[in-house]
Amino acid sequence: MATLAMEFPQTLADAYRPQVLSDFIGLEKQRKMLANLATRGTTGTTGILIHGGTGTGKTSCAFAFARLADCEIHHLPAQDCKLEELQRVADICARYPYDWQVGRACKHHAIIIDEADLLHSSSQNFLLSRLDNSAPLPFTFVLLTCNSLERFEPRLISRLIQLPKFSGYGISAGVKDLLTRIWRERAGDAPMIDLDGVPTSSVREALSWLETELLSI
Repeated sequence: MATLAMEFPQTLADAYRPQVLSDFIGLEKQRKMLANLATRGTTGTTGILIHGGTGTGKTSCAFAFARLADCEIHHLPAQDCKLEELQRVADICARYPYDWQVGRACKHHAIIIDEADLLHSSSQNFLLSRLDNSAPLPFTFVLLTCNSLERFEPRLISRLIQLPKFSGYGISAGVKDLLTRIWRERAGDAPMIDLDGVPTSSVREALSWLETELLSI
Protein backbone atom coordinates (compact mmCIF):
# COMPACT_ATOMS: atom_id res chain seq x y z
CA MET A 1 0.00 0.00 0.00
CA ALA A 2 1.44 3.36 -1.04
CA THR A 3 2.16 5.89 1.68
CA LEU A 4 1.05 9.43 0.96
CA ALA A 5 3.63 12.10 1.71
CA MET A 6 2.17 14.83 3.90
CA GLU A 7 3.19 18.40 3.22
CA PHE A 8 3.38 20.92 6.03
CA PRO A 9 3.62 24.69 5.63
CA GLN A 10 7.03 26.24 6.23
CA THR A 11 7.62 28.65 9.05
CA LEU A 12 8.42 32.19 7.96
CA ALA A 13 11.99 31.68 9.20
CA ASP A 14 12.39 28.74 6.81
CA ALA A 15 10.47 30.29 3.92
CA TYR A 16 12.49 33.52 4.02
CA ARG A 17 15.86 32.08 5.00
CA PRO A 18 18.59 33.86 2.96
CA GLN A 19 20.26 31.64 0.38
CA VAL A 20 23.10 33.94 -0.72
CA LEU A 21 25.30 36.27 1.31
CA SER A 22 23.90 39.41 -0.30
CA ASP A 23 20.41 38.58 1.03
CA PHE A 24 21.40 38.92 4.71
CA ILE A 25 20.29 41.95 6.71
CA GLY A 26 23.27 43.81 8.17
CA LEU A 27 26.49 41.83 8.85
CA GLU A 28 28.30 43.81 6.16
CA LYS A 29 31.85 43.09 7.38
CA GLN A 30 31.11 39.43 8.06
CA ARG A 31 29.57 38.96 4.61
CA LYS A 32 32.51 40.66 2.91
CA MET A 33 35.02 38.47 4.75
CA LEU A 34 33.12 35.30 3.86
CA ALA A 35 32.82 36.35 0.21
CA ASN A 36 36.56 36.99 0.03
CA LEU A 37 37.34 33.63 1.66
CA ALA A 38 35.04 31.84 -0.78
CA THR A 39 36.70 33.55 -3.73
CA ARG A 40 40.19 32.77 -2.43
CA GLY A 41 39.36 29.12 -1.77
CA THR A 42 41.63 26.67 0.04
CA THR A 43 43.88 23.79 -0.95
CA GLY A 44 44.30 22.53 2.62
CA THR A 45 42.09 22.93 5.68
CA THR A 46 40.77 26.39 6.58
CA GLY A 47 38.78 26.90 9.79
CA ILE A 48 36.24 29.70 10.23
CA LEU A 49 34.63 30.64 13.55
CA ILE A 50 31.15 32.22 13.43
CA HIS A 51 29.90 33.28 16.85
CA GLY A 52 27.11 35.46 18.17
CA GLY A 53 23.59 35.55 19.54
CA THR A 54 20.74 33.19 18.74
CA GLY A 55 18.84 34.00 15.56
CA THR A 56 21.50 36.27 14.05
CA GLY A 57 22.08 34.13 10.95
CA LYS A 58 25.20 32.17 11.85
CA THR A 59 24.26 28.80 10.37
CA SER A 60 22.48 30.33 7.39
CA CYS A 61 25.60 32.37 6.63
CA ALA A 62 27.72 29.22 6.85
CA PHE A 63 25.50 27.50 4.28
CA ALA A 64 25.47 30.56 2.02
CA PHE A 65 29.27 30.65 2.18
CA ALA A 66 29.50 26.94 1.35
CA ARG A 67 27.30 27.41 -1.70
CA LEU A 68 29.37 30.37 -2.87
CA ALA A 69 32.63 28.44 -2.38
CA ASP A 70 31.18 25.50 -4.37
CA CYS A 71 31.32 22.95 -1.56
CA GLU A 72 30.09 19.46 -0.85
CA ILE A 73 28.39 20.20 2.48
CA HIS A 74 28.67 18.02 5.60
CA HIS A 75 26.37 19.42 8.33
CA LEU A 76 26.97 18.17 11.88
CA PRO A 77 25.02 19.43 14.90
CA ALA A 78 27.31 19.32 17.94
CA GLN A 79 25.25 16.65 19.71
CA ASP A 80 25.95 14.27 16.81
CA CYS A 81 29.58 15.32 16.43
CA LYS A 82 31.35 12.60 18.37
CA LEU A 83 34.96 11.76 17.54
CA GLU A 84 33.91 8.73 15.47
CA GLU A 85 31.57 10.88 13.36
CA LEU A 86 34.28 13.46 12.78
CA GLN A 87 36.64 10.72 11.67
CA ARG A 88 34.00 9.38 9.28
CA VAL A 89 33.48 12.81 7.70
CA ALA A 90 37.23 13.38 7.54
CA ASP A 91 37.57 10.17 5.54
CA ILE A 92 34.97 11.50 3.08
CA CYS A 93 36.83 14.81 2.82
CA ALA A 94 40.00 12.95 1.84
CA ARG A 95 38.46 12.31 -1.58
CA TYR A 96 37.56 14.86 -4.22
CA PRO A 97 34.41 16.84 -3.36
CA TYR A 98 31.23 15.98 -5.23
CA ASP A 99 27.71 17.46 -5.12
CA TRP A 100 25.50 14.38 -5.02
CA GLN A 101 22.28 16.39 -5.31
CA VAL A 102 23.09 17.67 -8.78
CA GLY A 103 25.65 15.05 -9.78
CA ARG A 104 28.81 17.07 -10.41
CA ALA A 105 32.26 17.65 -8.97
CA CYS A 106 32.78 20.59 -6.57
CA LYS A 107 35.79 22.69 -5.64
CA HIS A 108 35.73 22.18 -1.86
CA HIS A 109 34.31 20.34 1.11
CA ALA A 110 32.56 22.29 3.89
CA ILE A 111 32.14 20.79 7.36
CA ILE A 112 29.55 22.90 9.21
CA ILE A 113 29.27 22.22 12.95
CA ASP A 114 26.49 23.97 14.90
CA GLU A 115 26.90 24.83 18.59
CA ALA A 116 30.55 23.86 18.28
CA ASP A 117 31.35 25.19 21.76
CA LEU A 118 29.61 22.03 23.05
CA LEU A 119 32.13 19.74 21.35
CA HIS A 120 33.97 17.31 23.61
CA SER A 121 37.67 18.02 24.08
CA SER A 122 38.56 14.92 22.02
CA SER A 123 36.59 16.29 19.06
CA GLN A 124 38.20 19.71 19.47
CA ASN A 125 41.65 18.11 19.54
CA PHE A 126 40.83 16.14 16.39
CA LEU A 127 39.88 19.36 14.60
CA LEU A 128 43.03 21.00 15.91
CA SER A 129 45.15 18.24 14.38
CA ARG A 130 43.51 18.88 11.02
CA LEU A 131 43.97 22.64 11.24
CA ASP A 132 47.62 22.80 12.36
CA ASN A 133 48.94 21.18 9.15
CA SER A 134 49.94 17.91 10.83
CA ALA A 135 47.13 16.02 9.07
CA PRO A 136 45.24 18.54 6.89
CA LEU A 137 42.19 17.72 4.84
CA PRO A 138 42.52 18.81 1.21
CA PHE A 139 40.22 21.52 -0.18
CA THR A 140 38.22 21.66 3.08
CA PHE A 141 36.58 24.51 4.99
CA VAL A 142 35.59 23.83 8.60
CA LEU A 143 32.92 26.28 9.81
CA LEU A 144 32.14 26.31 13.52
CA THR A 145 29.10 28.23 14.77
CA CYS A 146 28.49 28.98 18.44
CA ASN A 147 26.91 31.39 20.90
CA SER A 148 29.92 31.56 23.22
CA LEU A 149 33.69 31.07 23.03
CA GLU A 150 34.17 30.07 26.66
CA ARG A 151 34.33 26.29 26.16
CA PHE A 152 36.74 26.29 23.25
CA GLU A 153 40.31 25.15 23.61
CA PRO A 154 42.44 28.31 23.18
CA ARG A 155 44.72 26.47 20.75
CA LEU A 156 41.77 25.65 18.54
CA ILE A 157 40.57 29.26 18.46
CA SER A 158 44.09 30.35 17.48
CA ARG A 159 43.87 28.18 14.35
CA LEU A 160 40.54 29.64 13.20
CA ILE A 161 39.68 32.73 11.19
CA GLN A 162 37.36 34.48 13.64
CA LEU A 163 34.65 36.65 12.09
CA PRO A 164 33.38 39.72 13.97
CA LYS A 165 30.64 38.76 16.40
CA PHE A 166 27.21 38.28 14.83
CA SER A 167 24.59 40.51 16.45
CA GLY A 168 21.37 42.34 15.73
CA TYR A 169 23.02 45.75 16.02
CA GLY A 170 21.93 48.12 13.26
CA ILE A 171 19.45 45.77 11.57
CA SER A 172 16.22 47.38 12.79
CA ALA A 173 15.36 49.17 9.53
CA GLY A 174 16.16 46.10 7.43
CA VAL A 175 14.04 43.86 9.64
CA LYS A 176 11.05 46.19 9.40
CA ASP A 177 11.42 46.40 5.61
CA LEU A 178 11.43 42.58 5.42
CA LEU A 179 8.36 42.26 7.67
CA THR A 180 6.52 44.90 5.66
CA ARG A 181 7.18 42.97 2.45
CA ILE A 182 6.07 39.67 3.97
CA TRP A 183 2.90 41.21 5.43
CA ARG A 184 1.93 42.62 2.06
CA GLU A 185 2.58 39.24 0.41
CA ARG A 186 0.64 37.21 2.95
CA ALA A 187 -1.96 39.35 4.70
CA GLY A 188 -4.24 39.94 1.73
CA ASP A 189 -6.41 43.03 2.18
CA ALA A 190 -5.67 43.40 5.90
CA PRO A 191 -4.42 46.85 6.91
CA MET A 192 -0.70 47.24 7.46
CA ILE A 193 0.36 46.08 10.90
CA ASP A 194 2.03 48.40 13.43
CA LEU A 195 5.67 47.36 13.62
CA ASP A 196 6.65 49.55 16.56
CA GLY A 197 6.65 46.62 18.97
CA VAL A 198 8.51 44.12 16.79
CA PRO A 199 11.73 42.62 18.25
CA THR A 200 14.46 43.80 15.91
CA SER A 201 17.62 42.36 17.47
CA SER A 202 17.01 38.94 15.88
CA VAL A 203 15.57 38.28 12.43
CA ARG A 204 14.34 34.87 13.61
CA GLU A 205 12.47 36.39 16.57
CA ALA A 206 10.99 39.08 14.34
CA LEU A 207 9.70 36.47 11.87
CA SER A 208 8.24 34.41 14.71
CA TRP A 209 6.48 37.53 16.01
CA LEU A 210 5.06 38.27 12.55
CA GLU A 211 3.89 34.67 12.13
CA THR A 212 1.82 35.04 15.30
CA GLU A 213 0.32 38.26 14.01
CA LEU A 214 -0.57 36.67 10.66
CA LEU A 215 -2.43 33.89 12.47
CA SER A 216 -4.68 36.47 14.11
CA ILE A 217 -6.14 37.98 10.92
